[in-house]
Amino acid sequence: MKRVMYLGLAVLIILGAQTFSPPSWAQIQRAVPLTQRTDPTKPGPIVGNTAAIEVKGIIFDYLVSVKGIGNENEVIEQKVAGPKGESVQKFPGRFKISDIVIKRNISSNLDFFKWRMEVLKPGGLAAARRDGSIMFFDASLKEIARYNIFRAWPSQYRGIVLDGQSPLTEELVLTVEGIERVR
Repeated sequence: MKRVMYLGLAVLIILGAQTFSPPSWAQIQRAVPLTQRTDPTKPGPIVGNTAAIEVKGIIFDYLVSVKGIGNENEVIEQKVAGPKGESVQKFPGRFKISDIVIKRNISSNLDFFKWRMEVLKPGGLAAARRDGSIMFFDASLKEIARYNIFRAWPSQYRGIVLDGQSPLTEELVLTVEGIERVR
């Protein structure tokens, strides 16, 4: 009886090991998307275009996502009575600049988090406001676009999300008081 039990247990272990075996290195490489370089001077994989943020002349990091660069005017509608009846005219209202959401692959670099923590210190907002640039590069790391940002400060920090499907990233939401495209 013990032999049958041990034999059954051995079969279960073998079948279980085959079913739940860890993925091979080749499977991992195919499943995980390629990330951008963290140092442009070192060879490594790079996908299409990439971006970087530079603050106070120092490149913080290379980014995997940049969203929200833009501005808009609120629209003011005014009814106007004319010979043909009422019509609505639209005028530009208050100008506002969108918040910019930047995302990077997680690393041991704590600059994003430290910058956000500066805002929370008493009187820290003044020190946390910084000018800088968001630069976009093509696959050969040639700069193709640059936005200068003025008096930017991090209004939100989102730490690591582990979902098993995407690389580990962290996010910073920048509130910006001025922006210009210079390239």
